[in-house]
Amino acid sequence: MTILQNVKVIAYGRQLDPSAKVDAATRPTVATLLVSQEEAQKVVLAQQRGRIQLVLRNGLDDKVDEFAAEPVASVDLGIEEPRKAPQPAPVKPTPPPDPPLRPNASKAAKADDDTHTVRIYRGEKMTEEKVK
Repeated sequence: MTILQNVKVIAYGRQLDPSAKVDAATRPTVATLLVSQEEAQKVVLAQQRGRIQLVLRNGLDDKVDEFAAEPVASVDLGIEEPRKAPQPAPVKPTPPPDPPLRPNASKAAKADDDTHTVRIYRGEKMTEEKVK
């Protein structure tokens, strides 16, 4: 899979001094690329997911292959947690309505004659008095 094309390589290898002796036993493992921030994210993602291989192209070959590459998101790089779709609030069941209040038959009869009963407590003794 091609992730970047026509990228400039500005340094390759471990040596800082170009005139220093290169040890043939150790292969260079560092390449410094001139890329944008978005391209750098793609390189980091590719490095985290597996192996990166650089390929040198002919200097006269400036053709860019159109490919459908999706942009790299912070989630892909592990920088932030993936956003979950918002969950709808749980529906709370509505409690059944209270049964309608029914007047007590004895109270209805008492309301008709305009008298009220008052209970009076004295110690353990209770008495009822009717008042108008």
